[in-house]
Amino acid sequence: MNENECSLAANDALDEGEVIKRVYSVCNVGQVPSCQPSTHLFAGKTASGATPVLVAVNRGKNKLVVNCEKMVIGSKLMKEIKQSLSP
Repeated sequence: MNENECSLAANDALDEGEVIKRVYSVCNVGQVPSCQPSTHLFAGKTASGATPVLVAVNRGKNKLVVNCEKMVIGSKLMKEIKQSLSP
């Protein structure tokens, strides 16, 4: 899998529910339980090729990580989510 990683602007106004809502508004993924309270994990598949997609939003480190086998889809998704989470 290809990993795309970027830093997020610190946005203290976003609570846990708002982060989840904004990720859901960008892509069709489901939330996966996380052991760390500041990390939100999501998993899903692309509609066309059923390619797995993994998304991690770490609010503690202000970091976004998107894993996908298709490089173009992963980078595009990362940009869309980053824009959605920006203040």
